[in-house]
Amino acid sequence: MSFVSLPVKPRIVTLTSFYCDAPAFDSVPPERSVPIAYLGAFAKMGASPEAYLCWLVCDDYDAFDVGAALTETGYTGRCIFISPNLPDRNMVLRELAAAFPKLEASIWFEDEAPRLAEAFCATLVEARKARARA
Repeated sequence: MSFVSLPVKPRIVTLTSFYCDAPAFDSVPPERSVPIAYLGAFAKMGASPEAYLCWLVCDDYDAFDVGAALTETGYTGRCIFISPNLPDRNMVLRELAAAFPKLEASIWFEDEAPRLAEAFCATLVEARKARARA
């Protein structure tokens, strides 16, 4: 399902930098791409998105930079990190949870990310529809 067919597109913000492009998937609506350097200011500007989407490690930032910037702004939602295969995804998630207990961190491997992004967006849309019917 592409974002064009979604009746209510979810707000997912992708993070970019000067040295690497944001992860991009057909099923994730291009709500906004924000340079990592402006993340703190952007996060303070308005309503929180359903998720932030970015690389686990990039040339000029990593998950801990993102977690620190989001935590500093008071964000307590979901942050999805995309990564090539890791030897122990759960260990990295435990470290992120220990460092940023108010964030809901997920790591999606690059090869599974398109499928997970589609399912994630579909779940968000269904939840919105259910709330609208209630």
